[in-house]
Amino acid sequence: MLFLLLFGCEKNNDFEYVNPSIRMVEVYLKEDNLCTLTLEIETGVGFTGHSAWIELYDITAGSSQPVKKPITLTEDAKQTHTLEFGAPVENHDFLVKGVLTTSKNRFETWSKYIYFSKKSHKYDFSNPHVYSDVVMLYGGESFSIYLGLQGGGFKYDSLKVSLNDTLFLEYTAQDRFYSGRDQIVAYLPENIASGDYSVQLYIDQERWDVQGTVRVFPWNTKLVEIQGNHPFSYYHIDASFNLGSIIVYVQSSKVWTYDIQQDSYLEKKELKLAECAPVAGVGMDGMGYVLMRSSGKLDLWSYDPKMDEWKYMAEYPGEAISNYTMFAMGGYVYIGAGHNVNSANVLFKCRDFWRYSIESCEWERMKDLPFDSGDEDYQDAVSSCVDNGIAYVFLYNRTLWRYQMDQDKWTQEETLRNGTSLRYSSALHVWNGKVCLIGGQTNYWNRFEDIQLYDPVSRQWSHVGKTRMYMDKDYIPVTFEKDNNIYLGPVHRWTATNLDSNSIPRYLKIIPQQ
Repeated sequence: MLFLLLFGCEKNNDFEYVNPSIRMVEVYLKEDNLCTLTLEIETGVGFTGHSAWIELYDITAGSSQPVKKPITLTEDAKQTHTLEFGAPVENHDFLVKGVLTTSKNRFETWSKYIYFSKKSHKYDFSNPHVYSDVVMLYGGESFSIYLGLQGGGFKYDSLKVSLNDTLFLEYTAQDRFYSGRDQIVAYLPENIASGDYSVQLYIDQERWDVQGTVRVFPWNTKLVEIQGNHPFSYYHIDASFNLGSIIVYVQSSKVWTYDIQQDSYLEKKELKLAECAPVAGVGMDGMGYVLMRSSGKLDLWSYDPKMDEWKYMAEYPGEAISNYTMFAMGGYVYIGAGHNVNSANVLFKCRDFWRYSIESCEWERMKDLPFDSGDEDYQDAVSSCVDNGIAYVFLYNRTLWRYQMDQDKWTQEETLRNGTSLRYSSALHVWNGKVCLIGGQTNYWNRFEDIQLYDPVSRQWSHVGKTRMYMDKDYIPVTFEKDNNIYLGPVHRWTATNLDSNSIPRYLKIIPQQ
């Protein structure tokens, strides 16, 4: 009998409750002393004893006791109610919220203000602002203006959005946080001039300054598809280098050249080097110089694109086996810094710095570097570029260093303050005597889309554009110039935001403001 009492009856708990809800859709002053309020109510499932009203709190008098205005509910599960009412006390301002109760529960809307008085704005937006202090965009893009959850209601077709009080923008209103339409999405014209713009809102004859600045980039970008039959079957290139008129790409044992002016590829002889893997390359005087990793060491090889021949040069005498910096100028190949592991398999940083003479075929140790080239947890490519006997190296900690060849001297330039995270694998390119830094990443999930320009004369960084794509880890695409534009690539469609996932490579075309 006890068994039957305990286990013989099963209670049915399949019924699911759905909470009621009440939402304030819109509040606006129809006339000076007449307000219209619209509410959306859902009665839920499993609740009884529904009643609803609005509460008006006199903020002018500082009263904590609300004036209640009832709402007549229907039998519908979803219903909309619009109420018209005047100020309970003439020329006073009120806080309003909707209330829905059941037999056991109370539900409320967000509160909004109604300004019936002549002492303040008819509509209060509660500090309208953009997403950040400075919103950075291209022409044709959009940005959001947040009106604040306490913003007084209005008819959106009476709103105007302007830049610098002169350029009026198209916009749409959007719901946010289920509290009514308190977010405005404004759209920039395609041909808007670059620069910083202030933002304003107008309703009737009233004007509000929007907190924050809209900055239109002076440089633009686009992804350009590689023409014809491209040779790349994977997203990663082992080594690439610029030889002036052509770019050389090395992918495992495959080698291609890209003719910049003709926009065409030519497959070269395979690189048949047993147990050797290309890891980095630089170009100088029409020749390529590639580091090959073999059995835990690094070897320097040369590549002659005219003869399509590879030649062993020398073993690298430095300590590093990864994360080194490498560049070439003035008849020398420079390599230094990086990481290695000791006998206990513990990673350590290197600061030795070497150069290889193409003429004498000899290594020379230079002064030790005043920096190390990587964090212990990340062993990625180190960015560098050269310009008339000067090399620039950008490090993981966002510092920029300049190397002056004739003095064997390193000088620290200004640190890139834009962003606080460690930064790896950014492409560097010298443009009109300035250093252009493109993209980069902190890790696989945190990548940068910005384009920064450094002026060595003024020692200032400028945020001039964005890539609209993500660069791959461990590989820095080669850069070149054509028709006064900067090209970076190849990059691949699967790394680009808002594009279909496939392996078709692209070049990133950067269009500087002249």
